[in-house]
Amino acid sequence: MAFFKTIAAVYKERKKIEVIVLVSPPNIILYTIPFIRVIGSFKIILDCHNGTFSDFWSKIPFFRQLIKSPDLLLFHNEDFKDEVEQKFHLVDVLAKVVPDPPAIPTGQIQRKKILIPYFVFPASFASDEPLEVLVSYLESSDFVNNECFVYITGPKHKLDLELRNRLESIQNVTLTGFLANQEYEKLFSGATGIFCFTTKENTQLCAINEAIGYERVPIYSATKTLKKMYGTIGIAVNKNLIGLDKCIKNCIDNQRVLQRGIKEEKSRRLKLWNKEYYDLFS
Repeated sequence: MAFFKTIAAVYKERKKIEVIVLVSPPNIILYTIPFIRVIGSFKIILDCHNGTFSDFWSKIPFFRQLIKSPDLLLFHNEDFKDEVEQKFHLVDVLAKVVPDPPAIPTGQIQRKKILIPYFVFPASFASDEPLEVLVSYLESSDFVNNECFVYITGPKHKLDLELRNRLESIQNVTLTGFLANQEYEKLFSGATGIFCFTTKENTQLCAINEAIGYERVPIYSATKTLKKMYGTIGIAVNKNLIGLDKCIKNCIDNQRVLQRGIKEEKSRRLKLWNKEYYDLFS
């Protein structure tokens, strides 16, 4: 339905359109490009999400031809752009990196009152999240000694049943499931820190941009890509979460200093993104 609605919308507004931005998660949006080319001579920009180039989607018929057909490919980090260009031989394709801006809260936020420090892990329960390691840590005395709470959001039905049972048995851990926007923002904006974990290189995490936007401290996996993108802010933890207890303690003890740095970084990144966005369409 989205495929046909996209083509219909372009046709209806064809006389007003100059530039079309196709946001490309792993789906069939690429197949609209030949039809759009027939409708008019628009500039087409493809905003490439990492999943677009997964082994599954990149093997669908005509993928390699279609990925070279937009006028510009947008990537969200330099490492992933380099990987894709090499893998798909995008020699003659114009590509640009525009990092995601900090997230902006939707309205006036009522922050959750903090009696005991707490952390939020906005999980998707995807294969790249080190869930087994995290659960083992949350069951340990190191976590108990930090005297804090952890809220894990996301689709509980996607969580392995054994891990779910283990998490639900930990007193200071709450699985919230999906939350309404207002509830999520209230929980997120009052957190002492935000867990942002991945085991994959070349992956940027939306949770870090949310943390910056809400001026919370991100505790993130120390991948090469994330350290390059966010090395001056927040706290990086070993990809296997070794030393996570020290990161949590650091976050609790130095929260004001860390948040002050994040607030300054948020302002800098917003100005940079606005300039890059303007340059993109000028």
